[in-house]
Amino acid sequence: MTGDKLEVGNYQLEELESPNGYVISTTPIKFKITSNTAYETLPDGKTPVITVKQKDTPVKGKVNVEKTGEVLVDFVDGKFIYEEKGLPNAKYEIFAKEDILDPSNDGTILYKKGTVVDTIVTNSDGKATSKELPLGEYSVKEIEAPYGFILNEEIKDVSLKYKDQNTAIVFDNVSFVNERQRVDIKVLKKDKDDDKVLSGAEFSIYAKEDITNYNGDVIVKANELIETAISDETGKASFKSDFPLT
Repeated sequence: MTGDKLEVGNYQLEELESPNGYVISTTPIKFKITSNTAYETLPDGKTPVITVKQKDTPVKGKVNVEKTGEVLVDFVDGKFIYEEKGLPNAKYEIFAKEDILDPSNDGTILYKKGTVVDTIVTNSDGKATSKELPLGEYSVKEIEAPYGFILNEEIKDVSLKYKDQNTAIVFDNVSFVNERQRVDIKVLKKDKDDDKVLSGAEFSIYAKEDITNYNGDVIVKANELIETAISDETGKASFKSDFPLT
């Protein structure tokens, strides 16, 4: 409420400072005072009052998730080469770590603790962003790993905190790394008659079909030799190549 009475004329209301948790309004509210308009009055029954309403928008937040892991990039000198890249198709749930309250501080609970507020999936760059969320404390959990990778069961916390009255959207970032599933190939050589183990047997692994890297480029052609191993005194032949999944 203004401290002084206003004369007849045209005015505008400008917000100088917003309440905590809200974005300041930059649009003035124009209003007019005339001598021939009926107004509400103060309890004294004499002083006229005009009510001008201005709506503030609450600050919201977004959660950025990044997923990385080793992907196949090449086959050089008989070795498969892997590099860490962003992984697509990892699915995450974002849930309330605590009760998420309305910024008006009227006690309204927007999300109860443990409520899943959004589900997101990483894109081709291994990144995903949540929808706009009320400010508060949240947790992120991986619920589905990309093909060929082991589910990361670590739960990570994020905090969407008020920055200032000029920042409409705040962000918090979290990253996950997935271990890829690995292939271990061993062969046991035995005599077919007496079942004794045999050493010195040679085994070779060839590509049954073209092997492509994460970009779809062929790095090993079908029927190409990948590795040869020889059985030891226990009859076992172990292949050392870090074979990709097919």
